[in-house]
Amino acid sequence: MADVAIEYDNPYAVFVPGYEVTGTVVMAVREPVKANSVLISVHGEAHTHWTIQEARTRMVTRTNAQGHHHTVSETYYVSVPYSGCTPYVDGSAIVWTPPSGLSTDHIPAGNYRFPFRFLLPVNCPVSFEGGYGYIRYYCKARIDRPWYKFDKTTKRVFTVIPPSDLNYIPNANSPLQISQTKETGVLFFKNGKINVTVKLPKGGFVPGEAIALEADIVNYSSQKIKNIRVKIVQCSHYIAYRGSEVVQPGTIPVGGLMRSPARREDHREVFRSEEKVEILKGATEKWTRMVPIPPTVASFNNCPIITVEYFLKMKVTTSGAVSTTISAQLPIIIGTIPIRQISVPPPPPPQPGGAPLYPQIPESSDAPPSYAECVFGAGKVKDQDETDEFTPRYPCYPNITPSAPPEEIEKM
Repeated sequence: MADVAIEYDNPYAVFVPGYEVTGTVVMAVREPVKANSVLISVHGEAHTHWTIQEARTRMVTRTNAQGHHHTVSETYYVSVPYSGCTPYVDGSAIVWTPPSGLSTDHIPAGNYRFPFRFLLPVNCPVSFEGGYGYIRYYCKARIDRPWYKFDKTTKRVFTVIPPSDLNYIPNANSPLQISQTKETGVLFFKNGKINVTVKLPKGGFVPGEAIALEADIVNYSSQKIKNIRVKIVQCSHYIAYRGSEVVQPGTIPVGGLMRSPARREDHREVFRSEEKVEILKGATEKWTRMVPIPPTVASFNNCPIITVEYFLKMKVTTSGAVSTTISAQLPIIIGTIPIRQISVPPPPPPQPGGAPLYPQIPESSDAPPSYAECVFGAGKVKDQDETDEFTPRYPCYPNITPSAPPEEIEKM
């Protein structure tokens, strides 16, 4: 028979919207194979899915110990599926047909390489694997065999990464600050207040970069502060419909009385650290740490059924039999191209043709990024024909210089 594989020209299998996905269908035919054609296709979509347990009632007849029958109402539960789909890419091409105009012929034994190329639309959102859905792109090669129950197929997923340049996102380079004050103790046993002010040098970062976090902690309480926890949290939002619904790109999900969209959120910790401290009562301390950002998807909101945002969260906990926790959080933006201190010209619009490994960035910037597997690993939502697990890759700047707190923060 024949072995079929897909090889992408990009060794990381990473491509950019508005450019071409290029690769080769590789076939090793051990003995002649009767076939109508060999096809390669490309597909991409956002997909959401979950089930909801709904209570139903029914009347059932019961028999008591005396043999008397009576009818009662019984509650039971059914699983109701909710899903949504937004299509982005769907195309195919024939890479082999029988010679001499025949409808069917044999592919002779041997090794074959059939190159292919597909143009990605400019509106493709980033590849993403989440708890209640995904945005996934793949190519599928198929040997169309006559009189066989199943065709010979193979499928390979690839990553799509639109440029998310922090230099053109409003407020990405502006410092952030939030203050929280909380009374410690309970009811009539108040122990004084604790004030926490969290500062960030800017709001936009890229994977591989470290956030220079600075916190001013003022302990006016009679309790010691014993613990500080810092997290970067990814918050993903999903929209689905009872049964199923196709939502076209660029539209806003809507529904009628019976087709209103259902929504879910999923929170995942991108990074977490916890540290024992001892800040005595009446003390003031400036607490600084570098918070690393591992490989993760950039913030995005250009898909109608899936969006992703990020928050940096800090919790300060006191000691004592009744401890108190003070929480503060700031929204941050994750991009794919870091902030530069030099003037950056507007990016050119994508042109059809071969895609570079990654959009160009200014020469004075750090080295172009590597592509690292997502910190969350492979996606958990599977299709019926999924066999291999897929982990998307995202740009990562392991050697980027962390931003120091700017003067504006010091003056606040």
